[in-house]
Amino acid sequence: MLATGLLVLAGVGMVVVGFFPCDAGCVDVTATGRLHSTFSMPGAIGLPAAVMVSALVFRRDGRFGVAWQVVSFWLGLAALASGPLIAAELVGGVNGLVQRAAMWTPLGWMVAVSIRLYWRARPATAVETMCLGSAAK
Repeated sequence: MLATGLLVLAGVGMVVVGFFPCDAGCVDVTATGRLHSTFSMPGAIGLPAAVMVSALVFRRDGRFGVAWQVVSFWLGLAALASGPLIAAELVGGVNGLVQRAAMWTPLGWMVAVSIRLYWRARPATAVETMCLGSAAK
């Protein structure tokens, strides 16, 4: 439930932030720029946190191996750690690139998890059933 709540919070934040463009250079000068920064936080924090929490869900669920758990935790942590790097301007000149990488990596993770769940949940086709039946004999 926590991971789902974090994903919903992140998604709402991502939709709302789209209505408030970043000021030039993403320096918060105008009210719109400040709103952009405020509404970007749920996505920037919620998405990586959901990825990290999902590692615990995967452990309990059993459909995802240890590799999924480890990658989920470290991927979420790396995306979350990008925030302080950007805020401290430790990666000057490429802040925008780091921001995008920090968001797209967890989004890519969500795609991978969704595909895995889809393939695990879908019913077997007749050909797959016949192949599995032949292999069992």
